[in-house]
Amino acid sequence: MSTTASYCPAALQEIGEYYGRYLHVPSTIIICFFGTIFNLLNLLVFIKKPMTPPPNLVFFHLALVDFLDLLARFLFAGLKFTYYHDPEKQLTYYWWAVLKIWYNTLVTTVHLMSVFLTVMLTLWRYIAVVHPLKERQWCSMKITRNLVIAGYIICIIVLGIPTYLSREIVTENVNQTTIYKPKYKKSPIMRRTPNIVKGVMGRLLPAVVLAWLTYRLIVILIARKTHQEQLTQSASVGNQMKTAKMNQQISKSTSILFTVVALFFIAEFPKGILSLLRIIYNEKATVIRKECFTSLQTMFQVIVNFNISITFVVYYTLSHQFRITFKSMFSCKSVSNKQTTVVSDDIKETDVSCTTTDVCSSINV
Repeated sequence: MSTTASYCPAALQEIGEYYGRYLHVPSTIIICFFGTIFNLLNLLVFIKKPMTPPPNLVFFHLALVDFLDLLARFLFAGLKFTYYHDPEKQLTYYWWAVLKIWYNTLVTTVHLMSVFLTVMLTLWRYIAVVHPLKERQWCSMKITRNLVIAGYIICIIVLGIPTYLSREIVTENVNQTTIYKPKYKKSPIMRRTPNIVKGVMGRLLPAVVLAWLTYRLIVILIARKTHQEQLTQSASVGNQMKTAKMNQQISKSTSILFTVVALFFIAEFPKGILSLLRIIYNEKATVIRKECFTSLQTMFQVIVNFNISITFVVYYTLSHQFRITFKSMFSCKSVSNKQTTVVSDDIKETDVSCTTTDVCSSINV
């Protein structure tokens, strides 16, 4: 019997290893290919003039970092698929080792920026719902732009640079063949800093913040729904139909909101816990990484890729303004002023519904 403590069930390790060996690369290529196209469409929509409020600036940069993340994963997986049946051949190329270091640095940095923007959007929607009179002051275009720029700088400093500096390329001679391996440096500080930032700041802390904000938003929206129902009990038939339509939209948005947040927790929270365990049990970090993190991280990563790939579907389904702008991009007929006026009046009449839509569109990771 082995005296080494086991941190993950053997069956779970086998599933993770099987997926990582045979299914991860093909599934990553497929998901990231469509995700890259969808996020490119998001970028094209959010640069249009009608999509100019401060939250849409954050949506644009969120689509940008997700586009870079998925594009990098798609290209890297494509190169890896080229040597799919002979993975040991990769180790004989020095450029492959350099590419892995730069790839790891890029995807971890842009993913942290994506999480930062997601929390920022959720906070912006929380302010819009709870403090609507202070939204223009607290969430102005200038403040939004400065926070986005600060987010890029912070993510590069606290994660991008440490991640790059924590790796080095070592050479080994195996059967008279020189192989190149990117490995962590021996310095404990250089090894632990990226894990702390990714595990705590990039996964656990955002999960807690998003959970609290989401809970508060849902409670407020349900309370508003109940209040609207009470007000329309003695209202006319026309107003009752409008309220019923609005309540249906709120219920739909709340369900999607739960789904998106659940996806975030499934993808990020377990990885954050594993990273935290590696930090706490430093002397057992190698065993935890080999048994749990290495075998399961590919399964968690495909959920993350899928989550950030379907943002276009979420935006198109929930946001009326997004649908109008997207359709106008590919419409051969120009929209008349009369139609534009009708659309504007329709948006004004369903103001609460649009707010709910924006809330749910904000919780994308």
